[in-house]
Amino acid sequence: MGQTSRELEVTACTRCPVGMASDVADGGRCPFVPRRRSAGAVLHLASDGVDRVCFVKSGTVLVTRSIDDEQVEGAPWAIRRAGSFLGLEGLVRFDHVDSARALTDVTLCGASLSMVKDWLDRRTAAPRVLLEAALRASAWDRPLRGNADGTAPQRVATWLLKNASEASAEGIPRKVLAGLLGMRPETLSRALRGLAAQGAIRHARRTVTIVDRAQLRSVAREGRVSGRRRPD
Repeated sequence: MGQTSRELEVTACTRCPVGMASDVADGGRCPFVPRRRSAGAVLHLASDGVDRVCFVKSGTVLVTRSIDDEQVEGAPWAIRRAGSFLGLEGLVRFDHVDSARALTDVTLCGASLSMVKDWLDRRTAAPRVLLEAALRASAWDRPLRGNADGTAPQRVATWLLKNASEASAEGIPRKVLAGLLGMRPETLSRALRGLAAQGAIRHARRTVTIVDRAQLRSVAREGRVSGRRRPD
């Protein structure tokens, strides 16, 4: 699958919120410089010192969080896609709260903390860009863990409705998605098979494609699948 409409929007500097806040279209200079990283690259580890803020221009980043000092990368916590920031905690503390790793090839636009602070001081639209990104992230970051969050099919359906980009979740390994949802990979596989049998999705090893959003919404509400495929 190619770039989503959201990714295309932020890839063009004149349409990117960071670029617009920097007045790039009128000759302004954006402090965030792009750099490509390959899938699997560790972007930072929890407790590393924060020396820069990065804007996700394209691709997908996995954020993990540890509950102890023994596991550096920790458990899957959140996904960051195009339009998200990494390292904003550097504006209020010295070290990273989470670890981050590229799930796909990514383009990150980075700027040093001093450049970001200068950008915030000089550009009136810049604080709003960071605030909106932080609020979006906080709205989606709560991992859907535990029985209180519903049945396995319900949690999978809810996650897909909120997070699947352009009707498809691509490039997210099953183990990672299971961790985000607080379930075993085997439980995730059973839930995906049930949703596919009902005609709500199609799935392969690293892709899940939404076929019927109405069916997914029904499962998200009711917490179960019928096991019977809807007629075409």
